[in-house]
Amino acid sequence: MIEVVKSLKEIEGLTGIRLMSTELEIIGVLYNDGPISVQALMGKVRASPSGFHLIKKCMQDTGLIVGCRSEQDARVKLLDLSPELRANLRTIYQDRPAPAPDSSRNVGGHVRSERAMSALSA
Repeated sequence: MIEVVKSLKEIEGLTGIRLMSTELEIIGVLYNDGPISVQALMGKVRASPSGFHLIKKCMQDTGLIVGCRSEQDARVKLLDLSPELRANLRTIYQDRPAPAPDSSRNVGGHVRSERAMSALSA
C-alpha cells in the first residue's frame, strides 16, 4: 500500500496536480501506521481540520475506519482501518512482489522514480 501512495505523491510532484484523495491518504497512513491518534493522523494528511473531520466521520459511518480509546490514556482517541478493510488490503498487497529498488532519472530538473515515470506514460 505504501508503494502506491509514494508513487502517487511522486506523480503529484511531477505534474503539480493532486491525484490522491484525502480518503486514500487516510487509508494509506492507517494501513502503515495505525492505530494512531486523530491528531497524529490529521498531521499526516492534506486537509483542513473541518474537512478532515467530515471525511473521518463519513469513513467511520461507512465502516472503513474505526475508533477506539488508547489503553495508555483514555482521553486519546485512536483511529485504525476496520478489520475487514485491513484484511482485504493485506490480501491484495501480499499477492504483489516486493517492489524493486527505485532507479531514478532526471526529468526537468527533478529526480523521479522509474515507477512514477512508467505510470505517467501508461
